[in-house]
Amino acid sequence: MSNYFLNPLETKITIPNVDLIDGTAFYNIHVTCFHNIEWTVQRRYRDFDDLNLNLINYSISKDLLPSKKLIGNKSAKFLEQRREDLQKYLQTVAHIMQKRMPNFLVNFLDFQKYDVIFLLQTLALDFFKNSEKYLQLEKKWTFTILEVKTVNFQYFTNCSKFPFSS
Repeated sequence: MSNYFLNPLETKITIPNVDLIDGTAFYNIHVTCFHNIEWTVQRRYRDFDDLNLNLINYSISKDLLPSKKLIGNKSAKFLEQRREDLQKYLQTVAHIMQKRMPNFLVNFLDFQKYDVIFLLQTLALDFFKNSEKYLQLEKKWTFTILEVKTVNFQYFTNCSKFPFSS
């Protein structure tokens, strides 16, 4: 299980390849964290553009993102160059934002699915926003194995700070 804030400098973000699906380029972003937890997320250039618009509010230059090209943007040479440029872009953003990672960046890189802190934040926010609705449903809860492991990890991490008497 990943815990970004324990070792942000050990997080590696690469874009090893691009998939062209129905004429649309999808960049495969590979994230590797502490203890070699890794995952891949696919994003289009449009997703990078949306991310960049949000990052402007965090004093990240809008010119950091490689520019959009309308003609000839499906050639192998162009896609390879853009892949390299987007990889540098993400690595730069991750370095700048390593101490404080905003939710839109967390979601862009799917940390909320694989990182203990971000997963707990997502669960807590969901329960907070929807608690009345959930209580009225009176149904059984279903959690993924990763969600249960995350709650368990956080519980025992926090409990180990307090001495228990038997």
